[in-house]
Amino acid sequence: MEPSTPSADAAHPSYAAPATDDGDGDRRDWSRRVTNAHSYASHKVSHYHHKHIAQHKSTHTSTYHGRGTWYMTGQGACGETSRDSEHVVAISHTQYIHPGETKTSCFRMVRITNLENGKIAPARIVDMCPGCSHGSLDMSQGLFEALSADGGLGEGVLSIKWEFDD
Repeated sequence: MEPSTPSADAAHPSYAAPATDDGDGDRRDWSRRVTNAHSYASHKVSHYHHKHIAQHKSTHTSTYHGRGTWYMTGQGACGETSRDSEHVVAISHTQYIHPGETKTSCFRMVRITNLENGKIAPARIVDMCPGCSHGSLDMSQGLFEALSADGGLGEGVLSIKWEFDD
């Protein structure tokens, strides 16, 4: 009779040392058991990690700062024709397509604040602004007027902050 080998860790039987042949040809494969336990643990960690990221994304919102300018709307990069009176924006080309993804920011909602007077307005992304720096937005005339101090286009450039609001 062969001496039995004690378990490597009694609290974790899947890490037990190799068992001996019990006589019926059914030999336990210790390395397979360890690999399976490792795979299970990796899956659990991966599942937790992805769940945590999803929760983090849903509760965390980045705020961007930049210049707010206005433009005459029309056919936008998102394929929709807009009117100057609508609250729509063209987003910087650096933010139009998310890094590492293929989807665009089209039709997402944003919340814009004029940093000089505190006015806030929502808007929808309908276009890309090739000349805008990261964090800057080109706004429809109606949106620019709603955020400007005098209600007109005379200011030309606003100091803004904004965030996705969807």
